[in-house]
Order: sequence, then structure tokens, then C-alpha cells
Amino acid sequence: MPLVSPETIQNSVPPRGKRSTALRRYIKLENDRSSWRSHWMELSDFLVPRRGRYLIDQSQSNRGRKRNNNIIDNTATQAMRTLGAGLMSGMTSPARPWFRFATPDAELMDRDDVKVYMAEVEATCRAILHKSNFYNTAYTVYTELGAFGTAPLYRQKSFDSVIRFRPFTAGEYVIAENHFGEVDTIGRNFTMTVAQIIGKFVIQPDGKFDWAGVSKATKKLWDNKNYDELVPIIHLIEPRHMSDRDTSKPDQLNMPYKSLYFEEGGEGDDVLHEGGYEKLPVYVPRWDVLSGEMYGRSPGMDCLGDIKQLQH
Repeated sequence: MPLVSPETIQNSVPPRGKRSTALRRYIKLENDRSSWRSHWMELSDFLVPRRGRYLIDQSQSNRGRKRNNNIIDNTATQAMRTLGAGLMSGMTSPARPWFRFATPDAELMDRDDVKVYMAEVEATCRAILHKSNFYNTAYTVYTELGAFGTAPLYRQKSFDSVIRFRPFTAGEYVIAENHFGEVDTIGRNFTMTVAQIIGKFVIQPDGKFDWAGVSKATKKLWDNKNYDELVPIIHLIEPRHMSDRDTSKPDQLNMPYKSLYFEEGGEGDDVLHEGGYEKLPVYVPRWDVLSGEMYGRSPGMDCLGDIKQLQH
């Protein structure tokens, strides 16, 4: 998305409402991220050509195009894979128990029944991670971290496997910190097909259709049976302020973190879905971050000059 001036935001976005408020903040965070974009694009071009997403591609036909035209010697790309594999085997190897649970009270941990309980919990957690896609996504996170310095990993509930993970790549997300310097906000700009939007947000458990938050354009695509057309969607997760909490509402609308899905080009102030989380469902490791900066710096950034010289 191109940079948008504050004046344009003021003129194009209504001052109130869930969607307009969330869109205003997302655009502000995207503008704040703009200085990193050119650096990330160079890293994509010369180091990890299949990583990074800087423009919303509304056509599936372009996504498989060749992207490694700037890479003549792939030494750096192979080195990045070695880094990811090393972090994977050294920190989260699926072949060994890489974490232990314990209580803050050392004396309590000396009790046999506590040791047995902790061992059972560890075994259960390891079984859940093996059943999920954690180990597939962890390698992606390590590669993204080594290349771009920041690598969010989104945690979702799954009926079949208890939990599922989705890694984000540079350019498709924005983040913000709280006053402790901890990431507490993440937004993502991506696409969904018309059929996916209807299946996830419109069709209710009772089989009825709730079109609130769906744009007229998307509704028309559905009516015309253009089910595979791509629609830009924004997902924003941020702290829910006390002024937004109302005990008369369902629990998901009162949790510490709120989750909003809405169409980027929608009309009105309704959102596709509003939910909530007790804790931020996204891990955002950063390789090396300076105070006051949101995004991390990476080994790939340090080596970019050598990589470009190698191609030359």
C-alpha cells in the first residue's frame, strides 16, 4: 500500500466507528513502517527472493513468477538456510525435549507428585506441538528472523490439532509496542477469496447469512458466483482499552485484546468480525532491536553489501 498523508486519512476515513478507527491506526502504523520497506525489498532481491510481500497481489496467476533474477551466486541464500537449520536444531529440535516446566518454588519441585505432574504436562505439550504445524513454521520464523530481523508467528486454535501456527513475512504486517517496549499490537494486510470470506464471516452456525461488514462489491461477486476473486482484508489485533469494555457484552468482546477483521475497501463502519484474546496470540521475536524502534535488525542486513558484491 502506498504512503497516505494524514490529510488524506482525515478526509477519507470517518472520525468514529470500529472500522474507521482501526483503519486509521493501521494506516498510521504502515506509514511508520515505510522507512524499512526499501531495505527489506533489497534483502528479498539478493538473499531470500521468495520471502517478503510488499504489494497486495489480487491475482493468483502472478504468484509463482521467478523472483531470483538478482542472484547469480547463491552462497548467501544457502548460508541463510544453514542459519535457520542451526537455530532449529539448537533451540527447538523436534527430536529431543527442548523445554522443561517448573514452579518458582524450588522446594515444591522436590515433591515426587509435582515432578510427575510436570512430566505429564511436558509430554502433553510436546505431543500437541508434534501434531500441529509448529515445527514446519518454526524453521520459517528462523529464516525470516535471520533475513529481516523480525518474524511474527500467529497462534490459532484448531479443532483437529488443538493449535495451528501461521508465520508472517516482511511487508505484510505492522507492529506497535507498549510502554515496556513489548509488542502488543499487530496488523496484517492480506487477501481472501469471496468464498473464504462468506464461509468464515457471513454464514452463521444456524445456516443464516449475516452480511454486516461485507462490501457491496463483495456481495455482488458472491451473487455473480465469482467465488475465487481475491478481496483485500485487514486483521488488526490490539489492546482493548477499558473504555471499550462492557460486561453486558459476550466474553470475547471484553477480553484484554481485541481482534478486528474488515475489508480494506469496504463501506460503512461495520467490521466482518470482532473477537478477543486473553493474551496476544502472536509471538514477535526480533533479532536485535534498538530502543524506540519497532522492527529488528538482522545478520542479513549486516551482510547485504558483501552479498551484492558477490553477485557483481
